[in-house]
Amino acid sequence: MCTKAGYFTAATSTNAVNAGALTEDQAAAGHSLAPEYVRWQTRRNGEQLGRERLDLVPLHIRV
Repeated sequence: MCTKAGYFTAATSTNAVNAGALTEDQAAAGHSLAPEYVRWQTRRNGEQLGRERLDLVPLHIRV
């Protein structure tokens, strides 16, 4: 099972700020590869998928 991290929706950014994974400034950017955010997003997606472990996490980079 895999998930992705990098770009996010407004709803996800709000949840990440509330969880302390992103600052308001980071959330406004709509993209983050900050370690705290990637860990939070990966954990959250694993829970949503009902998995304790994910096999792959592609990172969407901003060019």
